[in-house]
Amino acid sequence: MTKYFDAAWHDLQYWEGYGKFHRVPGDPGGATKWGTSLRFIANLPLDEADIDGDGHVTERDIAVLTEDQAKAFCRKHFWLHYQLQAINSEPVASKLLNIFFNMRGRTAGRVAQRALASCGIHDVEEDGYIGPLTQAAINDLCCSPDLVALYLVALRAQQEGVYRLIVANMPELRKFLAGWLRRARDHKH
Repeated sequence: MTKYFDAAWHDLQYWEGYGKFHRVPGDPGGATKWGTSLRFIANLPLDEADIDGDGHVTERDIAVLTEDQAKAFCRKHFWLHYQLQAINSEPVASKLLNIFFNMRGRTAGRVAQRALASCGIHDVEEDGYIGPLTQAAINDLCCSPDLVALYLVALRAQQEGVYRLIVANMPELRKFLAGWLRRARDHKH
């Protein structure tokens, strides 16, 4: 269901600044544009991360990043990597992209799985991996608008909980909490 990617990307950009270059003091991700951070691309192979072609991965690579390049990173490293194209609901797929993009990996996967448990689905192991069992359980909920709404509420609550734990363990990130909570509670993006 890659048809949801463009809408999910658009929703994600509401939180990521629509291409504005950011360098926020204290942000562990470093320089960011289109939501793509220097920390993220620095962990990619050089031939993928060296946007400006100078042989190094620096803030300049983030500054010159185009929307098409950032969108391609997002599709490859988030949408496809975490198999979000298998989700049968646009609002759920969009919310999951938001969570995976912001939290990454197993933390985001656990948010999705804990939200399933909050909805009464307990036969999915909370391992942080969005595999066939987790996908099937999510898609079972996607068969009804009421169940989609319930799952989205559960996702928001779990996402908020993770943000609060991050700040409890790293108080220096408290300045980001209000924005993170708005992101978690948002009903549209």
